[in-house]
Amino acid sequence: MKAYTPTIFALRQLLYRAIPLAVFLLIMLGSYLLIGKLLDTIFIIFASAGLALAYLAWFISAYSKGLIDTPRRQWQLAFGHATININAVWGRTVIDLNAVKKIVLVSDDNWDQIIGMEVQCLKLVLVNGFSIIIPGSSANFDSTLEAIRQTRQVEEVLVN
Repeated sequence: MKAYTPTIFALRQLLYRAIPLAVFLLIMLGSYLLIGKLLDTIFIIFASAGLALAYLAWFISAYSKGLIDTPRRQWQLAFGHATININAVWGRTVIDLNAVKKIVLVSDDNWDQIIGMEVQCLKLVLVNGFSIIIPGSSANFDSTLEAIRQTRQVEEVLVN
């Protein structure tokens, strides 16, 4: 498993979450190159893929608020000596709490929760502005959250 700095870990997570948007933009570009008129391209895309676009917009909105989809393999968390250790399947990182500007516990408050999306996530906003979102299904999530609460203030946000 490869070790990443917290900033690279956050960037990798952001790029992975941006793949659906990149695919959409590539489809738009390809359609525009085939059709040649921007207005016709936009009409065809919205007419043929309205539901997919709505899901894409909701997914991007959820990510920007701090909720992510459940990873295929469970992340492992540990807290010790004012650091958070994250082991994901694709990499690991160690985050010093002094490098974290804000910690937010984000909870899905909808009555119609979508299967495959996390109900609760921990969003760590780094000093440089990038965010690492830790899924609530991670191993040791609750004990790590309690240990963080003993040393830092954790803001709680309900997302509708």
